[in-house]
Amino acid sequence: MKKFVFAVLFVLLNVLPLFSQTIIRKVERGEEAWRYLIKARKNMENAEYASAIENAEFAKASAKQNADWELYVLQNTQKRTRVRRAGDNILDVLEVLKELELNDAVSVVERNIEERGIDYFDGKFSKMMDSEEYFSHCPEADCIIAMVYRLEGEYDLALRYMNLAYEYADNLIIPAQKYEILYSLADIAFDLGDEDSYEKYLLSVLKDNPYYTDKNFMEAFTSFTGNDSEDGVEKFFLLYRNNGYESIKALSKLSQFYLRKGQQEKALQCSALGSISIITKIEETLKERIIGYSYTTLEDLLIKSARFEDIVGWGSENCIWETLYNFADVTASCGKINFSSRLFKVLAGCLGDNYWRKMAAGRVYLEVPSETDKVFQ
Repeated sequence: MKKFVFAVLFVLLNVLPLFSQTIIRKVERGEEAWRYLIKARKNMENAEYASAIENAEFAKASAKQNADWELYVLQNTQKRTRVRRAGDNILDVLEVLKELELNDAVSVVERNIEERGIDYFDGKFSKMMDSEEYFSHCPEADCIIAMVYRLEGEYDLALRYMNLAYEYADNLIIPAQKYEILYSLADIAFDLGDEDSYEKYLLSVLKDNPYYTDKNFMEAFTSFTGNDSEDGVEKFFLLYRNNGYESIKALSKLSQFYLRKGQQEKALQCSALGSISIITKIEETLKERIIGYSYTTLEDLLIKSARFEDIVGWGSENCIWETLYNFADVTASCGKINFSSRLFKVLAGCLGDNYWRKMAAGRVYLEVPSETDKVFQ
């Protein structure tokens, strides 16, 4: 570990000065932050961790240089009397900038509007200038650095950089990466044994899920499983849908977390909503691949999905089959034996993942293989 830290320090002390500057200038072609991020990601894939940090730091320096230059350009426009007289409305200022042929400033303003939207700046030119400091941060680079430190067992440093990445998540090139950052923060908190933070980060993922944040819906939703009958399973999966796919992993992890804590109602809510999200995702995928497909039963959906290796692989890599198993497990813990028994039987006969199919089979007693079970014989 010490050798790795010294190697990183050597990189920072000897490479970053190359990016330092005394005169504000535009980032040269080939030195853009996104190019260094591509290199850093390739370094990560090849386990070249020191190089990954080097290129991530280059990306951060490039992002700052770009923001400094943009701020310099925007501030310089205020030296023109006509620009000052135009007021603070972005569109009014932009019109004058075009008339004066201040092309660099026009380019900066138009790009910011295109990437952020004019409402992001409340339509004010002054707010656009103030925002450049925020734009100087590169969350993707901080995320990569955090990943390296976590792999090296430096959890405190990993947490520091990952928190930085989340703080400036609005700068992400791909906005949905915000959820990956939150999952990483939860994983680091788990490594550190910080249960409160672990729960907090996972709940942050769910803030964007309109179903989870609707208390009335969640109460009505989970009470449906109170109909403790075998046909309740099919009614449940036929009635509800949820396309909040980014929250599936959070719901799965929280259901296990709450179950260990003895908070069965919360565990039931998370596992139920996670399971519905899974079925919704698989259903939409099957509609794209099978002409005329429509949902009929849970058994039919799982059997058809098992024919696609990528769906099975996706499910195994993203806790999908485990979440369905946990839903059956949680309903059993909540005393809904008939509902749970039926769900375990379906999973035992239809899941494309061998491990979780066998786990489900261990919870039921099948005297003879079902018709669906024969798919895997």
